[in-house]
Amino acid sequence: MKTIQEIIAKLNYLNGNSKNMSSSQWLYEIEKYEDLFCNHPDADDTCTYKGNFVMKSDVSVEDYLNQ
Repeated sequence: MKTIQEIIAKLNYLNGNSKNMSSSQWLYEIEKYEDLFCNHPDADDTCTYKGNFVMKSDVSVEDYLNQ
């Protein structure tokens, strides 16, 4: 099983590089990793910060509220 950190790194990469991939390849990859993310037991330990997935432990409450 991939770690949640590996999954969010790949999702962030895919979201930032969608223009560099064919749409069918991007859709295939994003669907695969979104499924892994949704079914991962540590998904609740993540949040979005400045448009990217991050671990909640990597962002303070103040940073999150002031984004």
